[in-house]
Amino acid sequence: MASIGDTDRDVLLREVEGIVSGVLAAAEGSCGDLSVVEGSVRDAVKALRSVLTQAGLSASVSSAPSAYVCRCGRRLVRQSWRHRRVVTSEGEGEMISTRWRCRRCRCSYYPVETLNGLRGSQFTTGAKGLIAGLGAELPYARVSALLSERGVNVSPKEVDRTVGEVSDWRASEEVQAVRVALPHRGQARHGSRSRASRPTPAPLHDWSGWTPETTAVISVDGAKVRSPEAGPEGLEWFEGRVGIIAPAEKDAGGSTFYVGGVLEPDGLFRRLMAASHSDPNRRRRTLFIADGAEWIWTRAPLAFPRAREVLDIYHASEHLASAAAAVWGEQTRRARHWRRNALKMLLEPRGPSRALRELRAQSAAGTAMDPASLEREIRYFERHRERMPYAELRAQGLPVGSGAMESGIKQTSTQRLRQPGMMWSRAGADRMLRLRATLLGGNLRHTLERRQQALAATLPLPISHIQAHNRHKS
Repeated sequence: MASIGDTDRDVLLREVEGIVSGVLAAAEGSCGDLSVVEGSVRDAVKALRSVLTQAGLSASVSSAPSAYVCRCGRRLVRQSWRHRRVVTSEGEGEMISTRWRCRRCRCSYYPVETLNGLRGSQFTTGAKGLIAGLGAELPYARVSALLSERGVNVSPKEVDRTVGEVSDWRASEEVQAVRVALPHRGQARHGSRSRASRPTPAPLHDWSGWTPETTAVISVDGAKVRSPEAGPEGLEWFEGRVGIIAPAEKDAGGSTFYVGGVLEPDGLFRRLMAASHSDPNRRRRTLFIADGAEWIWTRAPLAFPRAREVLDIYHASEHLASAAAAVWGEQTRRARHWRRNALKMLLEPRGPSRALRELRAQSAAGTAMDPASLEREIRYFERHRERMPYAELRAQGLPVGSGAMESGIKQTSTQRLRQPGMMWSRAGADRMLRLRATLLGGNLRHTLERRQQALAATLPLPISHIQAHNRHKS
């Protein structure tokens, strides 16, 4: 392997010294105007980043193996080489790309380009991660401007494409994890293959910070996204969905898992199940907390049969206030009292049962202002009465509301997709929700690392690797 020579090192040091000298010269001539210093340092950092990036590119490419073996076993020959521009996460530079070819099977290889995700792209895997991470936080034009300041030139359209590409990497991981954790019945019947023989998927969540005593809260919800498509009443809206697995205790360690996208309910639940199945503590205490939407509660018992189901207390209190209004009238003193004290009433021991008995008694008396609405609210409480153990959970210091889910919806969807004037296609919103979830859960770095590993696995083997393997066998 080649290494950087003394001459190249001296040239690099002289360039760095020139940049530093420029900053000092500007400072000495500034007459105390610190804005001059700030501007010169900003320019110097950009120049220094460019110099170091180019030096690193050259040294790294020079260190690549000098001989490879094709998959067919024949030694590759160096066919051609060319200079090309590369955009890294730290700036741009030029590198030499070498084409290797097998004379037997006529396969061509570009090892350095392939390893760094540069086949068909000027951006390295690291650069794509940086672009996508910023694109998950900011409008694409703003990302383009910010990166230009650090010597990474990318257009808003390229930001859009990169966001989609990185989000698709995560989508593939989710699909693989679901496929392995939740095999179809047809797959299971093939039967006889042991569980150990199944491929190990990339874990969707890092459970390393979770203690065995930590209680998990699982929750799901939907968020409306505005579409550019016009309907009879103006612009159309469609629903994105988000799910979380979060530590229940306030001081518990461990990160929160987020999953999001323009997903069907079953797809959302399957991803949550796959993440839950990767938990090394298979007997973890779990709460499933959500609002009263039917699409949630028809699936929760099937997906998480061991979880304690809890109806979000704030949604329950809203229905209790609506029931009081149906009995006594919206603006009556007694209805206002129930509205103000709904949470307190539900948190009392057996409070939900007492409230339900009172509503039934009022219905039987036949004096309700709106009997149909009252009956609807009574059915709501009857349907969810087993999901209201509020006093018990509060006594144990556990949550009784879906505050973590509300925060998750806000961070995953509202803060990025509902900015003024924004409209999204379904595909664009799906990719952004997924990327936001990956970023918020701290999993973007892991996805990029696994992408790099997957690229490395496709490379031809260096001669030195095969020789070392043969020596080990002998």
